[in-house]
Amino acid sequence: MKAAIVHLVWLVLIYAVAHSQRTVVSERPQTPSLHSAAPKTHTEPSKPHIELPKHPHSTETLSSDVNTNEHPQATVTAVNHLPTIEPEFPPEPEQKVEILHLENNMRTYDCQGQAVRLFAPDAQLQFTGYCPYLVISGPNSKIQADRVQVLKVYGPDTVVSVNAVDFIDVVAPNSTVYYGRELNNSARVKSKVSGPNSVVQRR
Repeated sequence: MKAAIVHLVWLVLIYAVAHSQRTVVSERPQTPSLHSAAPKTHTEPSKPHIELPKHPHSTETLSSDVNTNEHPQATVTAVNHLPTIEPEFPPEPEQKVEILHLENNMRTYDCQGQAVRLFAPDAQLQFTGYCPYLVISGPNSKIQADRVQVLKVYGPDTVVSVNAVDFIDVVAPNSTVYYGRELNNSARVKSKVSGPNSVVQRR
């Protein structure tokens, strides 16, 4: 009888323990399945953009230098051509003594402060005194003069020798003018030669 009671008590205890374990298992929270969980996206935080200094010998620098040197700019050199300043001659006087021909015994002529123009060809004449304006228009002449302010030579193949002069203008071809000194000591002799093969020389 005692054994039956003890056996019955053990059965009750076993049933109670089993029932309590089943209740505990049913009350546990369900763990989500690893396969059903949505994949988490790991987004990296945005990094600040840092521009590193370029190396002087980097590829970008070299390419820019090459592009710059591909089309070098042409250097324009400005050349200033200064115009030739011709000397200003005194105005030619309206009244002049004109010598159209020479007498056989005529070798000298005194200007006496007058402007003179010689038209006679093949003249061999010496002008004395002061001539403010002396024009030689005849060709093949050999002229000597003392003091002349303005000397102009239009006759070709002419040779003039003057002691003192301020202005010389040689338009004739193949002509030569020799001069000794300046008539006006404060200024240099101003000469202009436009005739071909003509020269002005100081003695």
